[in-house]
Amino acid sequence: MTDYAPYTYPQPSRSFAPHGTAVSLKGRAILAGSGLGFALLLSIAVLALSLWALIAQDIDEDSVSDILAAADDIGMLVTYLLAGIPFIVWLRRAAQNLQAFGADLTWGPGWAIGAWFIPLANVVLPLLMLSEIDRTSAGFVRDVARVRLNRAVYVLWAVLWTMYLVIGRNGAAVGETDDDVTVIAALSGAGAVLEIAAAVSAVLLILRITANQETVLQRGGDPYAAFPPPAAFLPPVFPATSSAGFPRPAAPSPAFPPPASPAFPPPVWSPPSDPWAAPASPPPPPATPTAMPPMTPPADQR
Repeated sequence: MTDYAPYTYPQPSRSFAPHGTAVSLKGRAILAGSGLGFALLLSIAVLALSLWALIAQDIDEDSVSDILAAADDIGMLVTYLLAGIPFIVWLRRAAQNLQAFGADLTWGPGWAIGAWFIPLANVVLPLLMLSEIDRTSAGFVRDVARVRLNRAVYVLWAVLWTMYLVIGRNGAAVGETDDDVTVIAALSGAGAVLEIAAAVSAVLLILRITANQETVLQRGGDPYAAFPPPAAFLPPVFPATSSAGFPRPAAPSPAFPPPASPAFPPPVWSPPSDPWAAPASPPPPPATPTAMPPMTPPADQR
């Protein structure tokens, strides 16, 4: 049994999303953005009509007041139908995707519908729900550099939407009880300006949340795709001075001098000779052995 902890493989990150439950938001985002674009055009028309009522002279005030009131009512109805319903469908699907990613939402998909129809609370609940969806969608994108747009998009939309609810709608209600065409035109124009700004910021918010969730969905097939690649090996860099303030000696140069040239010339290669070839000249005869002189015994032995 070793004292060291065994090696563990990296676990799937929060950016892993099962493909079976989470779906793309692109189609719903296109429908919601198109509805907001149509509502934007209607608001521009109401604004132009309000400016004409403020500038024009010798006009029938009763007729202008009725036209402005009718334009506000028609614009609000068309906005609810063409922009509100697709926006709620997109918002509900965005909340369902976050639950599929593993998020524990305070405001679930059901609040995408109910938050807009509770009196008085419909001013605050949509802001809380969209804030949670926007923050959570950006949190699942592990790489901060890939987060689309900025959190300020939500803040801008929240401010403009609240101003439109407080000033635009209430201004239209006040204008219906006032007989002065100038007041009616001013309130109608102010509401149109706020509605235009809120619609533009809502489109940007849809783009931000949709792009962040699409980034998570693209990584859903590989649970380890969000981990950063290993960094290239680099040699350690030491400071010029030690902790005590003394200069460090310079590191020796790793270069070595080239080897000296040899004192003798290199051997010259020649092809080997054929051992079965006939010699160029016969070998010399063997030398005749020299005869040894006869041995004579010593005189005392004769």
